[in-house]
Amino acid sequence: MQYRYAYRKGLVDTAFTDHDYRYFVWRLSVLPLTGIAAIAVAALARPIFAGIAFMLIPFAYRLIKAKFSKIELANDQSDAQPE
Repeated sequence: MQYRYAYRKGLVDTAFTDHDYRYFVWRLSVLPLTGIAAIAVAALARPIFAGIAFMLIPFAYRLIKAKFSKIELANDQSDAQPE
């Protein structure tokens, strides 16, 4: 929450872009969402299966990284094309 305030007020490094901000927001939201999913799985099924949700965290990080690397690659290619 404090980081979001600092970002909006321009108190972060100028090399930090909106793309970077969205990447870190997605990355930081993985753990709370996983916790909510684990509670739901534990309530609906056996609690032992809730651990599976936490085992999926590395895969979620890879998906986020792949998503944002594709966006960055597309942005780099559009910048390289002359108008």
